Order: sequence, then C-alpha cells, then structure tokens
Amino acid sequence: MEALEEIAGYLPRRAGDALLEAGRRNRVENVRLRAGGAITAEWHGGVEVLAERITPVELRGIVAGMLKFSPYAWEDELGQGYFTLPGGCRAGVAGRFHAEGGRTRLAEIASLCIRVARACPGCAADVVRRLMADGYPRGGILLSPPGGGKTTVLRDAVRELSLRGFTVGLADERDELAAVREGVPGLDVGPRTDVVRGISKAEAFSRLLRAMAPDVLAADEIGAAGDAEAIENAARAGTAVLATAHAGTLAEALARWHVAEVLNGGALTYAFLLGGAPGTVRAVYRRQARTGEWKPETDGSV
Repeated sequence: MEALEEIAGYLPRRAGDALLEAGRRNRVENVRLRAGGAITAEWHGGVEVLAERITPVELRGIVAGMLKFSPYAWEDELGQGYFTLPGGCRAGVAGRFHAEGGRTRLAEIASLCIRVARACPGCAADVVRRLMADGYPRGGILLSPPGGGKTTVLRDAVRELSLRGFTVGLADERDELAAVREGVPGLDVGPRTDVVRGISKAEAFSRLLRAMAPDVLAADEIGAAGDAEAIENAARAGTAVLATAHAGTLAEALARWHVAEVLNGGALTYAFLLGGAPGTVRAVYRRQARTGEWKPETDGSV
C-alpha cells in the first residue's frame, strides 16, 4: 500500500481516500487523471471512478506538487512524456508538446497515467531457479503485455541474485526499478546492486561493464536500437543479462525487430512468458545452442 499512499497524498482528499479503499479491495495497477474528466483507479478486469471531475487548474496543481514545484528540473523527462515519483511510480503524461532549440518540451499536461510500483519479494523464485540451474546465472528475458508484471519480477530477480552474492549492474533509465533518491534505492534491489540512471540502457550497460565489474546486468523494456549490441558486448565479457520486453507471445517478441536481434543474438538462454499474478510463469523457452531455435521447456512446474 505504500505506493498507493504516496499517490493518494497528491490527490484531493476524497479521491485519495477512495484510492486507498480501492487498494484494500483490489490490486490497483494504474491511476488516471484527465483534465475536465474523472480520476480513476484501474486493475486487471476492473475500474473505479475516484472523482467524477477534475479541472485543468486542479490537475496542474497536482502535477506541480508531484514535481515539488520545480518543473524545470524535470524538463528532460517531461519532454519524453513521463516523470517518476520518489517511490518509483512512473507517471506518463499526455498533452501539448513543442520543439524548441532541438529539444522537445511539454507545454501543457492534459492527462496522467500513474503506474503503481510495488515490491513483491519472492515473486521471481521460479525465474531465478531456472537462471541458476547450473550454479551461475544465465541470461534471460521476461516477456508479457503491458501490466503483466515484468518490472516487478525483474526487480525481485535482481534483489535475489544480489542476495546470493552476485554483483548486479542495473540500468534504471526511468527510475522505476530502484527509485533512487540521493544515491539510495527506495525499492529493495539487493545489497550488491549498482544502479545507473538517466541514460539509455545501452550507455548504462557500457558504463557498468567498464566501471563496476558486474556478474549480471539488468534492464527493463529493451527494444531500442543499440540494445542488442550492448547485450552481446556484455555476453562477450562473461556477464549474464536479464531484461524484459513487451510481448504477449514469443512469436510476437520475435516479430519486433530490435527484440528479435536480442533473442537471436546468442546472449540469452531463457525466455519467460509471464501472466496473471506477479511471478506466474505461463511458459518457458530455452534457446538451443546448436541451432539457435527457441524450444518450449518444462519440468512440471509451469
């Protein structure tokens, strides 16, 4: 409930109270605010109206509070369409953008979609068990549609691998995984985890490899140009990579160009298809070393 309490603290009192009550009954995944429209809470299969209408002025006031009344400090993030709250909840923004001096700036916010960040200790147990089958972590990728628990499972896998004595380098491009403030993670990513924030995953991997000697590198939502090369470089350095990508099936992942580059590159051994409650593994695929094909694998636990 900590993440919901943080979000509720920014909302009008009645909407905040309604959000906390909804959180006691359901696993709230998103909170949406639309200027001139409603404030709503969403979860798998359900939605609840927390406030019937919020004015544009009220929305601007809420956002100002979330940004600690220093919007200029968040220009880069806002220009990319998001900002991150101290507890790790990412707020996606929609509205009017404009280009100025080679940079994209947010001129007016029309709506927010706040993704509720939450830790779920132990939810990555099945994933880590397979990655560690040979006693040392293998490379893997977590696949699911948006809202399928990829980030939550990745965070817990990083925590567990760190607790097992491995040094983990975490590329936290959008401050969602570790929620670092003043150098200290607000979410538990383990005692042997080093976090690089605010730059691309490929850049972060390169810096971590050069400077921190990681056993494992981890990143959320790969799929940009350059990600495959960065992951291959890590594998050549003997570093395992654990990542996530949006996909409802393995075939869907293979149809996405830059994700397919990663899957076909040879750095990863396992692909996990997630679904349902956090940590629920619907299917496991293993890459065949000789042929490069991805084949279903099961030991009766999936």
